[in-house]
Amino acid sequence: MSIGQNRVDAKRRIRLDRWDKEKNPLKFYRNALFDTKRDYKLSKLEMEFLIFIYDEGSFSLDLIYNNDYFRCSDKFRKGGFLKLQELGHVFIFQSQNGWRARKANYRISFSGKAIVSKFYKRLNRIID
Repeated sequence: MSIGQNRVDAKRRIRLDRWDKEKNPLKFYRNALFDTKRDYKLSKLEMEFLIFIYDEGSFSLDLIYNNDYFRCSDKFRKGGFLKLQELGHVFIFQSQNGWRARKANYRISFSGKAIVSKFYKRLNRIID
């Protein structure tokens, strides 16, 4: 009788393991990302950058030019960031001072935060 009980327990463990894997949020990350980027006509890299800076305070362009923080292509460095700035998803928080060595600092705008919030809501809705 204990042998049969062990088989039932093994089946339950397998079912629980499958259920836990279905609740993995990274499994549905791509679906939520592409749905959100399609709604706002952004590229994948632009969307990932907004997600990256969502909880940052202010940041300088060193964040983009140093590959230690956010790894991106030269194409994004030249055009993608400017596109986000033109669309109003990123704004200049402190402008560059000409006679000092202070760099311009940027922040994510309310529209950028709304996009990332919609992404997180969509991801949570897919998971639940």
